[in-house]
Amino acid sequence: MLQLIYISTARPGLGSGDFETLLARSRTRNRDDGITSVVIYDGSRFLQTLEGPEGHVERCFARIALDPRHSGVDIKFLRTVLAKSFGDWDMQFHRIDDGHNVSALMMIDAMAGRLGDSEMRNAIRGFCGIRRRAAA
Repeated sequence: MLQLIYISTARPGLGSGDFETLLARSRTRNRDDGITSVVIYDGSRFLQTLEGPEGHVERCFARIALDPRHSGVDIKFLRTVLAKSFGDWDMQFHRIDDGHNVSALMMIDAMAGRLGDSEMRNAIRGFCGIRRRAAA
């Protein structure tokens, strides 16, 4: 199974309608391809995780990299894993762009806390501006 996490910059003017269209199409395709995903949007950037069969994740990411709704796609993690780290979600989406979505931040923090890889955990928390003591 392949695990891929990237960060990209959103196209200026990206609106809620763009998200709804993207999510509806992606959820169906991910479910069919056995891919689980989490997308976090901070108002100007995306962080997305993809996990699933290697060929499916590679094809999915190739489509994502060409999508004009964002640019500057930067892979942060790419590795083979034995089990999924992010649950069985076909595609979860969390907006944290207004800084007040406490429930999303709490869910993301809890999700990150369950990750065995401290580098990945810190990258997700750092992207979201979640500060933790070094011992956490």
